[in-house]
Amino acid sequence: MRIGKYTKKPKDYSTYQVKLFNPFLYDTGVYGSVGCGASALGILTGDNPYKIQEANKNRKHYSDRFMLKYLRDRGFEIIPITQKGVNSDDAISYPIKKNHVCLISQLMAKREASWLVYYNNLLYHNFIIGSSELLDFINKPTLTCYIVWHKRWGNLID
Repeated sequence: MRIGKYTKKPKDYSTYQVKLFNPFLYDTGVYGSVGCGASALGILTGDNPYKIQEANKNRKHYSDRFMLKYLRDRGFEIIPITQKGVNSDDAISYPIKKNHVCLISQLMAKREASWLVYYNNLLYHNFIIGSSELLDFINKPTLTCYIVWHKRWGNLID
């Protein structure tokens, strides 16, 4: 996970908690071959995973740049999460909670990262829903993490 800086004014993460996250789940038998980046974007946006795969020039690698641009182009707000960002004084008062939708890149194997969507203590990976354990984030270290928010999900603190 990126280290970040203490000098930046931290975000109030509480404003990005969602009322209703509706993940778009596709049939793994049909869409299982598209890869983790296309499936994570499909879960968040509802866009056809094959169309997402076609939009990515390097179909085997879904860079942070591609993922974030794709989401921003569709009206999503992206908040980068860093070690120092979640450890700052303000962030301790407004921690990241299970009502946040997080897009996470984790190191799954030697030189292989994978994109997952995390919400309400559930992990969405390649259209499969699984529960998470704290040790998942030790055994599969986080490379990058972002809070993802869209107006259609609403804001929990409205």
